[in-house]
Amino acid sequence: CARTRFEQRYYLEEIFPLYASVPTADEVIQGVEEAERNKVPEKQKYCEPDILSPAHKVCELLQAKVGGETEFARTAVLLVGYQKDFFWHAGALHHILSSSSASVLEKTKELLSDIKDTSVLIVTMPFQFSSSYAELGEPKGFMQTIKEAGAFRTNTWGAELVPELAWLGDRMKVLPGMRTLNAFVGTYLEVLLREAKITDIVLCGAPAGVCVDSTGRAAHERGFRVHIADDCVCGKTEEEQNLYVTEIFPLYAKSVNSAEYFSGKINMAESDKDDTDAQLTSATDALYRTFTDDRLVWSRTTSLESPELSGDTARSAPSCTRPRNIVKEMTVDDVKEWMRRHPNKTVEIKEFQEEIHIQIQHRLIEKAAQMQRRISHMESDSRSSSTRIRKCSTEQLRPEERGANLTFLSHVKKEAASTARLLKLMLKRLIRKDGAVPKIFLDSDDLLQLPMLLQQVESCEILTVVLTKSIFSRPWIICELCTAYKHSVPVLCVEIDGQDLGIDDSLAFEPQVSKRLQPDSDCMKTVKHNGFDTDDAVAAIKHAYQSPRLPFTPDGPSSVQWAQVRDIAMAMPGIQLDVDDPVATFCRFEAQVGRWGVYLAHNRGVDTTTAHVVKLLLQKVLPESAPVFLDTDNLSQMTTMMDIVRRSDNMVILLSQETLKRPYVVAEMVCAYKAGVHMVPVRVTNDFDISKYVSEDFQYTLSEEFDESAKTFFKDRKISFSDIAKSFRKLFNVIAGMFLPSSSEKIMESYIWEIRRRLHLASFETRDSESECSPANRMRHAKTEPTSRV
Repeated sequence: CARTRFEQRYYLEEIFPLYASVPTADEVIQGVEEAERNKVPEKQKYCEPDILSPAHKVCELLQAKVGGETEFARTAVLLVGYQKDFFWHAGALHHILSSSSASVLEKTKELLSDIKDTSVLIVTMPFQFSSSYAELGEPKGFMQTIKEAGAFRTNTWGAELVPELAWLGDRMKVLPGMRTLNAFVGTYLEVLLREAKITDIVLCGAPAGVCVDSTGRAAHERGFRVHIADDCVCGKTEEEQNLYVTEIFPLYAKSVNSAEYFSGKINMAESDKDDTDAQLTSATDALYRTFTDDRLVWSRTTSLESPELSGDTARSAPSCTRPRNIVKEMTVDDVKEWMRRHPNKTVEIKEFQEEIHIQIQHRLIEKAAQMQRRISHMESDSRSSSTRIRKCSTEQLRPEERGANLTFLSHVKKEAASTARLLKLMLKRLIRKDGAVPKIFLDSDDLLQLPMLLQQVESCEILTVVLTKSIFSRPWIICELCTAYKHSVPVLCVEIDGQDLGIDDSLAFEPQVSKRLQPDSDCMKTVKHNGFDTDDAVAAIKHAYQSPRLPFTPDGPSSVQWAQVRDIAMAMPGIQLDVDDPVATFCRFEAQVGRWGVYLAHNRGVDTTTAHVVKLLLQKVLPESAPVFLDTDNLSQMTTMMDIVRRSDNMVILLSQETLKRPYVVAEMVCAYKAGVHMVPVRVTNDFDISKYVSEDFQYTLSEEFDESAKTFFKDRKISFSDIAKSFRKLFNVIAGMFLPSSSEKIMESYIWEIRRRLHLASFETRDSESECSPANRMRHAKTEPTSRV
């Protein structure tokens, strides 16, 4: 209901649709009833807090009030919407403004010219949006109009300020970031006004019924005196402008139809400013205050009749000067009581409420800065301690003191980090030497300093080289091969399926390798720096190339991998097998398992090796009754895949760049979502961007993420994009874990424990609690029983 039928109809048809939908009462009832029918029961009910927080209490007391101040004593002119898309004829939204926009621009320029030499704060808050308008979410009304017109995009012509304001230069403060109808939202406008102790605001700009009105109401609600220069605001139509000037603005602001009126008032207030500031400084000295927790500490002279307050809150502050100050700790209620008993002092207190508010803000900022400095010091100390520890370790742990390594895993980190990690984990479970697990050197775990690398090669019994396509062109790999060749360390090559070394066996070997090792290349500079020349490098590479080779399939089934690792282990000197048949001991097949503890979903062919590593490490921390499913190991028929998902308690999804674009992975997620399987996201690369999947508008662009073959795949399996969006939303309701294959084993174990912490395994732990094969019992037996060997 409005004051007139015209006003009511105008708001319903023109103003409310700018930011809201306008249903009838019957439509609201129908919508609520439909929502109730589709509502999912909540586990917890919302409880209304019975008391206000300290922050609420303080804000209740410290609302900005303007009392006892001369009009325009401290003034800010706010310029809303002065951008080319609004005020220039070629602007994307110029057509929505009335024909008076040109005169408004001229009048605004006159007003600013008259006050440019005063202390008035001039602020403009331009609209700025990204090219996709993602920050708007689901825009309505005026914001939807901006998006459809393509207006105010960052770094575009239309988002620039009009040239009529350019002459102000640094005299005008620009606060970008306005993305709503209200200039106080999304900008630092309020903080700026509070710090400048502004009492009066003069509003200019467009559109009058949208941004100017919203900003003016917000300023009024924040305790500022609001003034609107009628001839410096522009509406969408002449009728709208007249309605706001005569009916709406006067409800909360002083509206005068002359910019000259404001410039005269402001200049007049400037002459009294010095006296006002002197009085304010004197009063501020008399009323010193700080903010701690839920209490205000007021330092007043003895003229304040403070003994009327409760005695238990008082404490004396010694001072050598007269008059002696009495410092009182007062709660918010104490202050209110004092104000009630001293009505003649109330104006004095209110005069400084805004100042107290600002001081609290400053103290919070100082606290945050102190905390940041403390964190920086802690990080610096941590780095210094780490450097000292590494230095001591390097000096003390020489190769002859460490004991010889059984083997050194030589590999290219970018191509075979996961493969080398998988080899080490499997070898450690399979082999023993002199009744203990032998030392297997992997740079991610054991390298403290790069110059120590070649000493580790020299101390090992056999050098294991993981053959990938660039293995013979990496400088440190060549140095390792040269060291092994020089000190007669035998070499064992592990051949990875599908890796082409680029060497033609039908041609002479030396010319092919020499062509890669150009004397002036960065690679050979590093090799020469370590004491080897081109001839040494060619001879070492030839020696390694002609050494025994054993196959390994890092993305194959674990049954094949265990058989291959057994052959690799048997080629190493002086070892015993802890398990004679690793395939029968370590592999579990689909038919042997009723319910799976964890289902590992991943991008097949890209992250399969990483998935094998994750599986091996998870098996160390999970109950034996909670097996881990990995399709390359445990799947016998594709038709049973979704049934296995339903028979799993958890789904761990390894996220790399293309994982969520793979149709089978998405199908597994949707099946898990419908079956109520708990999903845990784990990033296995640093470049995976989670923010894209949790943005508000992602569900509307979801179909663009998949090609036609994927869409056909979903259609054949009756998977809708609505189901996919819901499964994504459920997946990222859990904070994503991390697992980087190039990390050290200790860091990987910490990653695995974080993943373990996110899993739901209560049923398996209960089942395993009394079992002799529980993790606790396994650890207890491991401490008391020697390692068994076959």
